[in-house]
Amino acid sequence: MVSVRTPGGGGMGDPAARDAESIARDLRLGKVSADAVENAYGVDPDDL
Repeated sequence: MVSVRTPGGGGMGDPAARDAESIARDLRLGKVSADAVENAYGVDPDDL
């Protein structure tokens, strides 16, 4: 058996439909940057 794991999966669903609490948690944990929050989710990080 061979298993290949790669980072940066494409995700699932419309990023704009993601709830703010999940986005804020990912930002706080360093999983996404403030720029990514603005660009991918269309949310001002200061509003989270």
